[in-house]
Amino acid sequence: MSESTPFRIQLKHHLKKLPVVVFLWRHIYKKWRAARYYSLRIVGRATYPVLGPRAPLIGYVWQTRDLMRNGYGKYIEFDQPWWIDNAASPNAIKPEIFVAIIPKARCLYDNGVVVSPGHRLLADVSWFRWDPKFKPQMLPHPAMYELMLPPIQHIDGRVAVISSLGHDNYYHWMFQILPRFEVIQQYGIDPDYYVVNTNTPFQKESLQILHISEDRILNPTNSTHIEADELIVPSLLEPFGMNTSPRSRACFYLRSKFLKNNVPKRSDRALYITRDDANVRRVLNEQEIREDLMDNGFEVLSLSSFTLRQQVEMFSEAKIIVAPHGSGLTNAVFCERGSVLIEFMPEDRVENFFHRLARIVGMEYYRIVGSKGGHRGDYTVNRAVLRKVLADLL
Repeated sequence: MSESTPFRIQLKHHLKKLPVVVFLWRHIYKKWRAARYYSLRIVGRATYPVLGPRAPLIGYVWQTRDLMRNGYGKYIEFDQPWWIDNAASPNAIKPEIFVAIIPKARCLYDNGVVVSPGHRLLADVSWFRWDPKFKPQMLPHPAMYELMLPPIQHIDGRVAVISSLGHDNYYHWMFQILPRFEVIQQYGIDPDYYVVNTNTPFQKESLQILHISEDRILNPTNSTHIEADELIVPSLLEPFGMNTSPRSRACFYLRSKFLKNNVPKRSDRALYITRDDANVRRVLNEQEIREDLMDNGFEVLSLSSFTLRQQVEMFSEAKIIVAPHGSGLTNAVFCERGSVLIEFMPEDRVENFFHRLARIVGMEYYRIVGSKGGHRGDYTVNRAVLRKVLADLL
């Protein structure tokens, strides 16, 4: 830490190294968080008769099916083939796949938080990052800690909730958000509107590919608070509190929609997907890596230079792809069976997302773990290991 670092940050850095301070802070923080949580539940119950939908939430329902048992609406659960996720992991947890039709339910914020007609958060369709420090009965969802909810807007007709947490990340958008359309379509529901994000080029283009017209889109923000005559709530394919995507069902859906009219013009391309325009997890010796790959006939591409349709086409035409770990490898879902994926990964961030994806679509997969160095997760790839893998493949 440099001398120019503010004293407050230096002090915090040094205090974190003292076990006693860390223990006391965690204890005090948990007590404060618990007090705040239960106080807001009391305030919510006391003020709901006066403030109505703007009052703090009075509680939550853990599973949507529990709400439906009380006669709030209609609940349709779908059977899944026994093999649906065996390609990704034989032990993968199979989440419930369902659609709930709930009169007078509400949708909050830009990530599709769902609130029941009884002013309770529906936990299994309002995804959040689970924090193991908190007790299950004290739901650590940010919406549970709001003192005042945004002004409410009533929408006539049926409104489907598509948005969820992580909508601005390409990986989460493709594998966890867009597949909610498929869950709705399976039952044959045709909503009047969709609560779905349209802030980025990939969001807009993917919705065009799915033929979702602009006049039916409600682009949510941090101040969104919508009540519909009927709220259509599809389940999330990600198991609650887990991190096991991508799911086979999502992959099959994306391939059926994005590759529908895309017949590969060729199937012999060798691609290296660079992250030299990223802020984190860059390959420090990329120039050397590029030289090795270009000597073997690879094209060097930066995905930020291409539209979504162009990326789908490139990956569907590739026989081999080499790339650092990053959301751009989401496009491997469009690769042909028998193609090859070689993924670079820093030693302190070994993930299995794209290994699972490769198994689902039938790709051959290799992982090269690099040595950590530099800042913000940058790392160095062993050229000798890469050369050996390429020699075995080419």
